Amino acid sequence: MSTFSDGGHWRRPSDSGQARSLREAQDRAAFDHDPGSGCSLLLLLTAVVAVVLGVFAG
Repeated sequence: MSTFSDGGHWRRPSDSGQARSLREAQDRAAFDHDPGSGCSLLLLLTAVVAVVLGVFAG
């Protein structure tokens, strides 16, 4: 049984950047706003800088 609404045929996203349906637009928005490793790296870097500054200041 297919889970695709168009009979099971997967279509590549268009290069224009415009979604074909509301569902596709919502999927893209969720993916684009998903926090990646950049947030974790920034928090880790902030903690390291705070420790280094604390060591040199004290």
